[in-house]
Amino acid sequence: MTDNLLPQDSGELSIWADTEVPDLETPALEGSHQVDVLVVGGGFTGLSCALHLAEQGTSVMLFEAKNFGFGGSGRNAGLVNAGVWQTPEYVEQQLGKAAGERFNLALRDSPELVFGL
Repeated sequence: MTDNLLPQDSGELSIWADTEVPDLETPALEGSHQVDVLVVGGGFTGLSCALHLAEQGTSVMLFEAKNFGFGGSGRNAGLVNAGVWQTPEYVEQQLGKAAGERFNLALRDSPELVFGL
């Protein structure tokens, strides 16, 4: 990792900033817009959500108040945790067998989704 800093945080190192693509030129919002989904926050979750919805043909607009990755995504030391602090058995007990199994499989596979992006 190089000593890359997020522009708004003097002295703070960021894995996000070290691995991101160059900043996009994003125009200020003007006028009236209508979309199917508005995503608030340009971190891992918001960007992934907007990308996957757009790939399915949904019209999406994403708002980020600072820079992409400004919040938790830019400050988490690169950790990708797939967990809910409960055992898979407990999750199945709470959600029911079928829904619990789907949830546990999605949780298991979610880090690969992040790394694939």
